[in-house]
Amino acid sequence: MKKFLVVIFTLFVAVTGYTENLSPLDYGLNKVKSGLECYEVLMRTHRAAVEKGCGITYEGIKQLSIEIPAKAEGIPLPEHTNFAGVTMNVTNRSERMSLFVMENHTTDLVVTKKRFERLKFGCVKGLRKGMFLLIVEDKTPWVKNRIGYSYGMTRRDVILIEDGRAKNSPVMPYSNDVSTPAFKYCKVTNTPKVIQNLTFNRTKSSTQITCLVKIEAQNNVQIKNVTINTPEGTGFYSDEAIILRNSTNVLLEDVTINGTYSRTDKYGYGIGMNNVWNSRFVRVKAHGNWGVFGNNNVNYAVLEDCDINRFDIHCYGRDIYAKNTTFRNLYNQFSATYGVVKYENCTFDKCTPYLNADSYNAFVPVDVIFENCSFHLTKERNALLRFMGLTEQINPREELSTKCMPNVTINNCKMVVDDDVEKWYVIHPGGVRYKEPLGNISRINVSIDTDKNTKKKMVVIPDYVKTKNKLEIMVE
Repeated sequence: MKKFLVVIFTLFVAVTGYTENLSPLDYGLNKVKSGLECYEVLMRTHRAAVEKGCGITYEGIKQLSIEIPAKAEGIPLPEHTNFAGVTMNVTNRSERMSLFVMENHTTDLVVTKKRFERLKFGCVKGLRKGMFLLIVEDKTPWVKNRIGYSYGMTRRDVILIEDGRAKNSPVMPYSNDVSTPAFKYCKVTNTPKVIQNLTFNRTKSSTQITCLVKIEAQNNVQIKNVTINTPEGTGFYSDEAIILRNSTNVLLEDVTINGTYSRTDKYGYGIGMNNVWNSRFVRVKAHGNWGVFGNNNVNYAVLEDCDINRFDIHCYGRDIYAKNTTFRNLYNQFSATYGVVKYENCTFDKCTPYLNADSYNAFVPVDVIFENCSFHLTKERNALLRFMGLTEQINPREELSTKCMPNVTINNCKMVVDDDVEKWYVIHPGGVRYKEPLGNISRINVSIDTDKNTKKKMVVIPDYVKTKNKLEIMVE
């Protein structure tokens, strides 16, 4: 009978995902007398949950005051953490850190270029059976030196593998004479890793940045019903409140970010992604001085029902989709982003929908599509697609050597333009008269509902722009 009950419970766990939940109340939370002691209790609770394979619940806890100790480590997250509506007030006077972490250890792996390009790994020891992440880094710089900065850019891809077969593909091939891919791998599961129901307040008295969470080398991560509040006027910058690295199948749902550690002249982000495939953002409401997203190496991302002021792929990405989303006051910046950037039922309020700056000198083929969108353009933001300069310098990477402009489709959209705007542009090349013909672009289709005065101010693309392909322009 006992064996029968064990079998039934095992099946129940397998089907429902049920696990025992630990609570900080069981580890002495009611006895703490300081924020430092609170941090220690949370650390003990979470470590125990990870070791035992349990979840964590903060049920019955309304508010916590936490102080970050010297040389603090991030508190490990088990697969399921229900913060149960708790409000955390976090003070950090020690050093920058991520309060919670979910990290996977990776191991070096030798894979030939030919094998990698096939995306079949049944013959690779370590990847034959089970689910794995294969993390790729091209040791040959994608961009040797970012113009105006002292560093370059390395491209990365992450491939999800199940029983030796890849579930996705890299942004761009590595099968060329220049690329030198290096590989790491780790075992993952398809079990949802859930972090939910938390209000996270970073206190004004803090002298160091506390990021909420760092996710590294994980599959199927869900962050739900989380609010992050950051005080204004601290002067801090270089924020990444939520950090996502080398991961696949990521969902952020009902996440609110009120402010970031950033300034109008200094960077800082609410969400920072690097090397993420298949990310989805649903009902994310987030604004900050510099912009909410700061991303590199992003392959397939979807935004739905969001309200944000900026989505970036600084360099190297593919296929970005936004639906029913409002973008305010800044711009969405893309560099070396391939495939499709598509906006459907989106609103752009004093925001440039597509900006390609010249700092990475990476202008690649892409299709930009607007369906049923509305735009409010101002004197400062008077273009739907803007290119901030087209330097004559040729990028030595073959993939980036030809400067390209997107094909553009604008279908059934509405336009409002401020009275002081003399001209507005579908494509604005940044005022640079690039000498060579631009690649990729062959069509611009425009269907926008405007009044006569607004239509008179429209410039589809300046006539001095040269293109390699015959350019077909249709305006309705």
